[in-house]
Amino acid sequence: MKTVRGGRGRLDLRRVPALLVLLAAGCPGTPAADAGADDGGDLPDAVEDEAATESLDDGGPGDDADGEVEGGPPPPLRALLIDYDVLHPDAWVPLRDALAAAEIALDYRRWYPHLTAADTTGATAYDLVVLASGLAPGAAAAAMSTAELDTATAFVEAGGLLVLAPWSGYLDSRSAENEWFLFNRVLESLGLPARIEKALLVGELFGYDPPPPHDDSELGYATTLESDIGYGWLRPNPELPTADGVGERLVAGRSTIVRTAGEGAEVWALASVEQKLWRRLAGATIGDQFRWLIRDHAVALALQAGAGRVAILPKGLLTVGGANGMVSQQPVLSPASFAANGTFLGNVARRLAELRRGAAPTPNDPSPDDERLFDTEAPGLPPLGDSTEVIPIAQMPSRHAVPPEPPAVALLAEWPVPVADAPAVPRFPLGPGTLGFGGVPSDPAALDAMFAEAGEMGLDTLMLTITPEQLVTGDLDPAAADALRARIADVADRAEAAGVPWTVGMYFSGHVFLAHDAEWPWSVGPQGQRLRQPAAAHVAYWDDALTPAVVEVATLAATHPGIAGIQIDLETYGGGLLYPDLQCFDDESFGVYLAGLADDALRTELAAASQPQRLDALIDRGLLQEYLAALEAHVAAATGRMRTAARALDPDFDFVLYAPAFSSAWFYRALGRGLGEAARPVVWLSYDTLTAGQRAGWVGDGISAVHLAGVIVGYFAPDDLRTALEAGLDFADGFWLYSFDELSATAAADPRHGTRADYRAAVAAAAAGR
Repeated sequence: MKTVRGGRGRLDLRRVPALLVLLAAGCPGTPAADAGADDGGDLPDAVEDEAATESLDDGGPGDDADGEVEGGPPPPLRALLIDYDVLHPDAWVPLRDALAAAEIALDYRRWYPHLTAADTTGATAYDLVVLASGLAPGAAAAAMSTAELDTATAFVEAGGLLVLAPWSGYLDSRSAENEWFLFNRVLESLGLPARIEKALLVGELFGYDPPPPHDDSELGYATTLESDIGYGWLRPNPELPTADGVGERLVAGRSTIVRTAGEGAEVWALASVEQKLWRRLAGATIGDQFRWLIRDHAVALALQAGAGRVAILPKGLLTVGGANGMVSQQPVLSPASFAANGTFLGNVARRLAELRRGAAPTPNDPSPDDERLFDTEAPGLPPLGDSTEVIPIAQMPSRHAVPPEPPAVALLAEWPVPVADAPAVPRFPLGPGTLGFGGVPSDPAALDAMFAEAGEMGLDTLMLTITPEQLVTGDLDPAAADALRARIADVADRAEAAGVPWTVGMYFSGHVFLAHDAEWPWSVGPQGQRLRQPAAAHVAYWDDALTPAVVEVATLAATHPGIAGIQIDLETYGGGLLYPDLQCFDDESFGVYLAGLADDALRTELAAASQPQRLDALIDRGLLQEYLAALEAHVAAATGRMRTAARALDPDFDFVLYAPAFSSAWFYRALGRGLGEAARPVVWLSYDTLTAGQRAGWVGDGISAVHLAGVIVGYFAPDDLRTALEAGLDFADGFWLYSFDELSATAAADPRHGTRADYRAAVAAAAAGR
């Protein structure tokens, strides 16, 4: 049985920020929707010595906060969010709005991601603390310290409410292991009957031969990109008010399960036995990489711990509608089911308020009484219990010293102030944009056919990759370079004749860096993760390679109006697909910040820090925000020079950027800020769908951009392809599709799940819906 699709006109999330408030509040009359990392390099051997934290004072969390004015409502509660990935606040708007509707004010202390005694005791204590896992040490991220383990445990014992938001890794991966270990140590230290599993909850499998089409099913939902797995649904527990108005299913996002024992937990959402856990075993077959769940498992729940409470809510569930920066978390065939997540999150926020004000969890755990819990261990930290199942991690957990209180500087994130209307794009005269993405065929007749077919389908633009950066890397002799220029001009003239503008495709790293990686510095994360991708802030990469390549195209565009502009594929194919916020501690990037410091003593002090100490040195001094802002401004200036150079040759030159996810990390905001102008916004392509709120936040912050949601053609049957493309019109600023080559009548064969004619008809029907 299929889930109901999110069809055209059924739910418009273009006004996402306002709608999220309503969904989070669980307003009466709101219709219930039918809802159904690559490892980095080796860790440095040396770690900092563990420092003792200051002893806690006698005050409990939120002293006097629970007292009610007689005859009046209870006072509002205060919550603190610490995200060890320091995600942009775009990601956390859904949580902020849900908590606000429950009269819980959320502070996101993005720039000091450590929990201190001042956060948990005395007059400055918060009532709720949310700890959201990072991806250290498998990927670049900040890291929770063992000092925070003691602080978090004491916070709960004194009556506080601690919310743990785990981030899924894999059973054989170091991704997110630091927080996975410490989160479980909190549960163990408090004697709670729950452990967070170390695996990724998945639904449908797509990797079999012959591969079935991506489709929504009872097991999970189809995604826009992922070729091996889909993500699972969650089932809200119908016995509890947290399920009111939600329907039968929640979008799981990137979630893990929780192993529980006995009946001590109030379970809000569960994973069903039809679902599986992904182990990602290197070299294993698809079948070997998964194991079935043997019973229903808790995923979101609350537990009582003496005077305090602990809740577990997967980070993927909390951020699935925000700027999560992870590919394929958003359901493409039924995006309206996100409304169920909003309603659920609003219900959970109200329940968190009740728990913090003294309500006891209602035990309803479906697990058997004899469920075996495991113990955890790490180098230097033996198991706390006596379980016969011990799960170790290989690396030392962070033992960085955490002071009694944060630095006395501004550390809270500023929430985005969105702008509702998307900027106008001259390339899209009918409003929401449509774009086909493919390669340049060698046969001129096939090329003419592709442009003609694009026009017949109603596509605004055809993006065809031809790799013009070869013109500036020295890989072509003069005759070959002239031949490539002549070919670009010929394709442009054919595009002009067909009336379908061409955005010339090139790569950010695919040729300039990967073919010459010994010539350019590599990116390095805060724990020493070295990835085969350009150092993020190495500006010579833009000035000496990428900008000259764009100028080559703009020079031809000035006399060949069939060229609409350039499309830059930002996927970093040699390493991680994206730059997270903290993948920028290489010498070149750190040197950018040091060079801009006016304080000579501070510059000398920071320069003395070893590479693995740089992030901690910035956090300890309250300088992390200043550091990332300096890098963003630096790269924005470089891309601004690219824009100026191109538009000096062709004032109508457009910039189209592709990244797998529509990330709000500093690097991508820098590109948007540098390349976008009010008169000609930058056009982003990604495989995310529910992006209207994020893009609105960008525009409100002065980044002129629109976003088109993408779909890989061959993974979907024609009817579902149309549904997926229409989701881009409903929940983003338009759609794009990959690969356009598969649709052409000149292709060698039909795609896997339908005829080329049927696919072209599906695209035309979606485009006509604008």
